Amino acid sequence: MKSVLVAYGTTEGQTRKIAEFIANALKEGGVRAELVDSADERASLVQPIYAAAIVCGSLHQHRFQASLLRS
Repeated sequence: MKSVLVAYGTTEGQTRKIAEFIANALKEGGVRAELVDSADERASLVQPIYAAAIVCGSLHQHRFQASLLRS
Protein backbone atom coordinates (compact mmCIF):
# COMPACT_ATOMS: atom_id res chain seq x y z
CA MET A 1 0.00 0.00 0.00
CA LYS A 2 1.31 3.43 -0.89
CA SER A 3 1.34 6.08 1.78
CA VAL A 4 -0.10 9.58 2.02
CA LEU A 5 2.15 12.62 2.14
CA VAL A 6 1.16 15.31 4.63
CA ALA A 7 3.28 18.36 3.84
CA TYR A 8 3.03 21.62 5.73
CA GLY A 9 4.46 25.11 5.93
CA THR A 10 4.15 27.06 9.15
CA THR A 11 5.21 30.37 10.61
CA GLU A 12 4.12 30.13 14.22
CA GLY A 13 3.68 26.36 14.57
CA GLN A 14 -0.11 26.13 14.47
CA THR A 15 -0.21 24.61 10.98
CA ARG A 16 2.32 21.98 12.13
CA LYS A 17 -0.09 20.96 14.91
CA ILE A 18 -2.93 20.60 12.41
CA ALA A 19 -0.76 18.59 10.00
CA GLU A 20 0.36 16.32 12.85
CA PHE A 21 -3.28 15.78 13.82
CA ILE A 22 -4.15 14.83 10.22
CA ALA A 23 -1.18 12.44 9.93
CA ASN A 24 -2.02 10.80 13.26
CA ALA A 25 -5.70 10.42 12.28
CA LEU A 26 -4.66 8.75 9.03
CA LYS A 27 -2.32 6.39 10.91
CA GLU A 28 -5.07 5.51 13.41
CA GLY A 29 -7.25 4.67 10.41
CA GLY A 30 -4.65 2.22 9.12
CA VAL A 31 -3.14 4.50 6.47
CA ARG A 32 0.60 4.99 6.23
CA ALA A 33 1.30 8.69 6.42
CA GLU A 34 4.52 10.67 6.13
CA LEU A 35 4.69 14.14 7.69
CA VAL A 36 7.07 16.59 5.99
CA ASP A 37 7.93 20.18 6.93
CA SER A 38 8.39 22.09 3.68
CA ALA A 39 11.11 24.22 5.32
CA ASP A 40 13.24 21.14 6.07
CA GLU A 41 16.09 20.43 3.61
CA ARG A 42 14.79 16.87 3.20
CA ALA A 43 11.52 18.16 1.70
CA SER A 44 13.28 18.66 -1.63
CA LEU A 45 14.11 14.93 -1.65
CA VAL A 46 10.48 13.78 -1.52
CA GLN A 47 9.72 11.43 -4.40
CA PRO A 48 6.33 11.16 -6.17
CA ILE A 49 5.51 7.75 -4.71
CA TYR A 50 2.40 8.64 -2.71
CA ALA A 51 -1.19 7.61 -3.30
CA ALA A 52 -2.30 11.09 -2.17
CA ALA A 53 -0.94 14.31 -0.77
CA ILE A 54 -2.39 16.73 1.76
CA VAL A 55 -0.78 20.17 1.81
CA CYS A 56 -1.30 22.40 4.83
CA GLY A 57 -0.26 26.03 4.88
CA SER A 58 -1.26 29.13 6.74
CA LEU A 59 -1.85 32.48 5.11
CA HIS A 60 -0.16 35.65 6.31
CA GLN A 61 -1.05 38.83 4.46
CA HIS A 62 -2.49 36.77 1.58
CA ARG A 63 0.71 34.69 1.17
CA PHE A 64 1.77 31.15 1.97
CA GLN A 65 5.17 30.32 3.43
CA ALA A 66 7.92 30.60 0.82
CA SER A 67 9.13 27.07 1.63
CA LEU A 68 5.70 25.67 0.81
CA LEU A 69 5.62 27.41 -2.55
CA ARG A 70 9.04 26.01 -3.52
CA SER A 71 8.23 22.39 -2.55
